Amino acid sequence: MGRTATYDLVGIGRAFTDVIAEVDNEFIMSNGLPKGRGVDVSALELIRIRSELETCTLQPGGSASNTVAGVASLGGKAAFIGKLCNDASGRSFRNAFRQVDVLFPTTDYPFESGMMSPTCLVLMTPEGSVTIVNNQGVADKLTRDDIDTSIISDSSALLIPAEMLASRESADATGFAIDVALRSNRKIAISLNNLYLKGKNDFLARADFIFGNKNEFKHNFPGAELEDFRNTDTVYIITDGSNGARIAGKTHLMHVPAVDLVPNAQTAVPSYVGAGDQFAAGFLFGFARGLPYIECGRLGAETAAAVLRSAGARPKGDWTSIAARYIHAPAMLGRPSSIKGPEA
Repeated sequence: MGRTATYDLVGIGRAFTDVIAEVDNEFIMSNGLPKGRGVDVSALELIRIRSELETCTLQPGGSASNTVAGVASLGGKAAFIGKLCNDASGRSFRNAFRQVDVLFPTTDYPFESGMMSPTCLVLMTPEGSVTIVNNQGVADKLTRDDIDTSIISDSSALLIPAEMLASRESADATGFAIDVALRSNRKIAISLNNLYLKGKNDFLARADFIFGNKNEFKHNFPGAELEDFRNTDTVYIITDGSNGARIAGKTHLMHVPAVDLVPNAQTAVPSYVGAGDQFAAGFLFGFARGLPYIECGRLGAETAAAVLRSAGARPKGDWTSIAARYIHAPAMLGRPSSIKGPEA
């Protein structure tokens, strides 16, 4: 039995703001952008392109921050650590967490430095093509001084996306955060996020949970079969779209069916963006509240389906009714939890 934790989850990640806009094909061509693909540009170039948008919608993004938002929507208490500037994107990101009562203690990087908050332009053309224009901004300017050790020590789990581990600039800060979690006997979760973590086996070996889709696991664990994960100390959560998910580790090998998006109807899902982040939210929230792994997985499948129905990477509205179907004592919602490991 571990000591109780105030926070169900603390996430460390890139504090992206998505700027979503509908444009025509002429806009894509005149700006020299690769239609239907992603491209990294300088801060000045992104600001220039953004200034030409007639209308746009700001939406906070980033894998870890999406998962943290999901935990908060389920009724959990969550915190986030990530670097911003005090610019329009940064203020929008910070305000979104303030509205859902997520603690965000990280100080801003000086705006006068000429840097910008992590920003992603999502440009959609009438026929459904999506062009992504990125600037990482100050995302990797995170240092040990930004890591609030008291929050990590008081959280059931620490979540770090692979992008933070793969970054040379932020690896020291994230490694320090992992050390704090280990000393505090807190759980460590890593999400793979389409990255190949070559040379990062030391990070993966310290994880209690590793999240990723089927292709990400094939990429990072070439030749491995599900049975190879059964008797590991780490729990591997492998999602596979409409085929559901597999949970392997601690002598377990379980299948979690996917949740129908529209019951009794054949519906094409245009994008699975956000589904993996919210599967992790449901799973980690369930774990923090003492659910067995299979129930954590079922809650994850529910939250993944819920975000797909909402056509976005983050919850729209309150998900406590979803949580209540699994956390059978409603009084537990929003309260400190025990970090007793289920099936340990």
